[in-house]
Amino acid sequence: MTGATRNTTAAPAAALSVDDLFGGLCATLLDALDDDGRTVLHARCGLGAARLSLWDLAAPNHDSFDDVRARQRRCRRALHRDAAEAVAELRDAGRQLLATTDGFATPDQIPADSVLSGAPTGEATAPFWLLHFCFPTEFFVWRGGLTAVAPRDARRLQRALRHHLRPLFLPRTVEDIARSLSDRGPLTPPPALLRRLIDDAPSVERSMGPGHREQVTATADPRADAAHAALTAGEGAVTIAELEAQLAESGTPCRGQALRSVLRADPRFVEVDADTWQPREHVEDALAAQATSADEVASFVRERGNIDLWELCGDGSRDRGYLVLALLRRDHTLRHLGAGRFCKQSALRAHATEQLFVALRRAMGEIPLQRFLDNHPAEGRDLATRLLQLNRLFIEPAPDRIDMLSNYPLTERDLSELRQRTRFYLRQHGRATLTELAAVVQRGRLRSDPVTDHLFADLVRRHGGYDIDPVDDTITAR
Repeated sequence: MTGATRNTTAAPAAALSVDDLFGGLCATLLDALDDDGRTVLHARCGLGAARLSLWDLAAPNHDSFDDVRARQRRCRRALHRDAAEAVAELRDAGRQLLATTDGFATPDQIPADSVLSGAPTGEATAPFWLLHFCFPTEFFVWRGGLTAVAPRDARRLQRALRHHLRPLFLPRTVEDIARSLSDRGPLTPPPALLRRLIDDAPSVERSMGPGHREQVTATADPRADAAHAALTAGEGAVTIAELEAQLAESGTPCRGQALRSVLRADPRFVEVDADTWQPREHVEDALAAQATSADEVASFVRERGNIDLWELCGDGSRDRGYLVLALLRRDHTLRHLGAGRFCKQSALRAHATEQLFVALRRAMGEIPLQRFLDNHPAEGRDLATRLLQLNRLFIEPAPDRIDMLSNYPLTERDLSELRQRTRFYLRQHGRATLTELAAVVQRGRLRSDPVTDHLFADLVRRHGGYDIDPVDDTITAR
């Protein structure tokens, strides 16, 4: 068997019985490895002990990031070369499990006759980690379950799902939500993973609806219920100030922006004028009269981009505009940007960010940051400042200079390397200067040429999430 044997602590004996299907599989795989390979497999898959991170695996021998990754690659190659049949059997079992569980499997769903069954109770996810170790681009472990969706994509789905689970759009069927997510991007969420994401979301619940179709509904908010009772008790429109007083008397106080958020999030309320509200059932006929206008505006947004509703309506049609606004806000294909502005929900970037991109494209390269902000409209200057200083789509290549990250040859893989190497080095050393860290990351072939000290510091701050001490340019592990 090939592969160097390292002077390392012997791998702990796995708490697995060879009489179990999974225990027998692990025994076959371990027999194909040298001492260091067994150590790596035990540590990274949690066989017989708690699963270890890369830096915990590296600690006994003070391995570098490249060393510990090379150990993983050697172990994986040995398994595919010297235990090919067992590895193929493992892969077939993983694929079959995902096929029978709609794309997301938990340990309790593993069939008794599968080679994945038989892991000890404290190591229930070990079969999933073993699949991920052997096939790191096909199987992933996310929230204790097995899926074919990478955690990064699962988090993107989770963020996209927040829009579709807003109480304003509910109730909706799970199939309708899945269709909306698929229309927005190339990734179609597996049904079981989507159900898991919905179950983990706050303020919503999934249940069986009419026609035996799963639907998602919003959970009750006592503040919204109290506001609805107060509004339906009267006959006309009620201002925010009047509603605040009524809620205080009822024992469910809610004031200011918190009350506005409650009203705007619940489909039972309609804003009929500035800070003036009525229950939806009182204005159903008026809303129906504006349905055609709302459909025309929505079609215009989907075809042309973002619009300002108040510019379309004009000063003489504010009352009608508020009703159209109420209808548009319930259209889940649109995104309300605030102040009557809408864009397509499928838009890749928010309106404010897109405006900054247009301005930077016009400049054709990096520009002075402060001069750019001074020339920006005053009403959006604070937001533009935060976006340019914090958003990962932008980069600060030099002091008081700003540019788009897309103008630099930095791929998602490069930035992932930056984050991994930074975390790894700081876990080992606790603290590092930018110069030390730059040397470590450059060994990862960061492909922006040249990477200036200032640009590198900005990448670490934006993409690593670390604060840099301005006195001595040091970064401390969190």
